[in-house]
Amino acid sequence: MITGKTKQEFEKWWNIDHIKHKLEDFYDLPKSMQYGVLVDYFDSVGVIIETPFYWGGNWWKYEISTRELSCSEEEYVTNLRASKEGFKTRPEARPEAIKKANEIRNKQLKGNKHVYSFDIKETLKPFGRL
Repeated sequence: MITGKTKQEFEKWWNIDHIKHKLEDFYDLPKSMQYGVLVDYFDSVGVIIETPFYWGGNWWKYEISTRELSCSEEEYVTNLRASKEGFKTRPEARPEAIKKANEIRNKQLKGNKHVYSFDIKETLKPFGRL
């Protein structure tokens, strides 16, 4: 589902957020549950995945937005990065959304020094581990 630097970053994120569960536990989950965990990971790095239903066309789609640091203003900017429509079911749209989010995140990690990244301290606060 995920590859490259994104996979490395995800596994680091997993080890921080899921201290009681081994990484293998994630890979043993059903695909629909893995999707939910991956959406949480991508949220934490500012890559927002949505899979809404389009009533007018009677199909599902995915939309991926990113939150990146603006080089000039030091503030976060949200940009729609990808959208694809026409899936018959949400389970058809999910893996395609993850593939595209993985592609976007790998590009961010490869070349953008202003990329949004999860903050380990902020990640641990809700779990009372700081």
